[in-house]
Amino acid sequence: MTDIYLCGVYMWFDDSPIASIENVDLFEMLTNDVFYFEDLGKVLLVGDWNGRVGNKSDFIVCDNNVKYIDSDDYFPDAPLCRASSDPIVNTRGEKILDFCKTTCMRLANGRLGKDCNVGAFTYYSRQSNSTIDYLLLKECNFQIISEFEICQFNEFSDHAPLSFTVKYLDTKSNPRNLESQSTYFKWRDADKDKFRRGLLGRMTDLNDIFESSSSSDIENIVLKFSKIIQDVAEPLFKRKGRKKGGNSDCSWFDEECYEKKHNYLNALSIFNNYKNETNRHILCDLKKEFKNIVRKKKRQYRLKRAQELSELKTSKPREFWKHFKKRNVSQSSDIPILDFQNYFANMFEEIRATTNFDANISNDNIDPNISNPTFEELNIPISCEEVRDAVKRLNRNKASCPSDDLLNEYFIFSIDILVGHITDLFNRVFDAGYFPEIWSEGFIIPLHKKGDHTNVNNYRGITLLSNFGKLFISILTNRVEKWFDENNILSDAQFGFRKG
Repeated sequence: MTDIYLCGVYMWFDDSPIASIENVDLFEMLTNDVFYFEDLGKVLLVGDWNGRVGNKSDFIVCDNNVKYIDSDDYFPDAPLCRASSDPIVNTRGEKILDFCKTTCMRLANGRLGKDCNVGAFTYYSRQSNSTIDYLLLKECNFQIISEFEICQFNEFSDHAPLSFTVKYLDTKSNPRNLESQSTYFKWRDADKDKFRRGLLGRMTDLNDIFESSSSSDIENIVLKFSKIIQDVAEPLFKRKGRKKGGNSDCSWFDEECYEKKHNYLNALSIFNNYKNETNRHILCDLKKEFKNIVRKKKRQYRLKRAQELSELKTSKPREFWKHFKKRNVSQSSDIPILDFQNYFANMFEEIRATTNFDANISNDNIDPNISNPTFEELNIPISCEEVRDAVKRLNRNKASCPSDDLLNEYFIFSIDILVGHITDLFNRVFDAGYFPEIWSEGFIIPLHKKGDHTNVNNYRGITLLSNFGKLFISILTNRVEKWFDENNILSDAQFGFRKG
């Protein structure tokens, strides 16, 4: 399979500050690079070219093979139609067109995919709309590009994203691709009220679960209950891509910021649908207001934090220096997922094969003739108060388990709404004496300890379990611990993992 070189391009303006420092001809450098890499594979150039090419041809018009002058291997440029919503051609655009004629590269804009016969704008400013972002490749390579599209303008840039798919058959699977496409759930306090309103709107569905399901159908009840909460939470808290490390504090982003952002995004949506001068001016004004308020709030927040750190330095030095601890920088590893699976599977086999002699002796001393080894005070129904107390003990900012994707915050900020339903559900589980399978599923996350990142032996695993299941377990654990203390069951020698 021929290699494909996808190259990012940024062409600065001739009058930009860097141009006076780096006195180079960017097009000459790029031309040399294209000639070099096209001998090795197929070359694609995409990025911000800062030039407007209008509807002018990027090929030699009326090109012919001139006898006695051109060599036998010379192939004349073939006419190739192209559309453009931007009719203007500037000096940088002329250089781009000359570059295309020299290298036989062609503009994909206005020719391929959804942009065919459109040539959509890729940049907006208060002065005008323009097309300055392009994908360039040879005409013979057009077939490797599919789904080419100039996407809608978004909040992250005044340039529209260029989206396309490169057709390339690779039989080697890369587990990191799976990681990059993963999703995760992140709570946002700003969406708390929307989440609560969503749950209130599904109260009838929650009631139907208990009316239509039998007490013995515990697995189905838990799945339906979790699914309703998932349906309400997913549009609000689901995030795509790799989860970022560290804790990014955005507490400075207050209601005023949200309001300015909301106005800006509404104007952006209107401009994407109707790209006229009036909408463009409104968009630019609201975008400027939003950026100004963000800069102002960030500056105020940093000044406040600086003052707090200054006071912390003298009042609590230990807490002060914690803010400057070196954070571990995550490094990528190309360890196949199957290697991790085998590593942890072997580890668990070793644990299962281990014999605990103390436990065996204890089990041998248990009297098998005890007629009723139950205690009624432990078998009483779970109360709403126990559920509320358990929710109060939950910690925020804990990861969800992929088995149900329920965050602790879902229960913390809606316990007044769900306490009755959760109590009914927990009592059904408790009475059935059956622990739901979805709460038993654990997902192992490998964490690097030290040494070589490509060696599985340098990783330890942490297991993510359902937060919903752990809430149920915490109620029973707290009940048993209280009973131990009240009845003086544990001796002073049994101090491991005890409170106090």
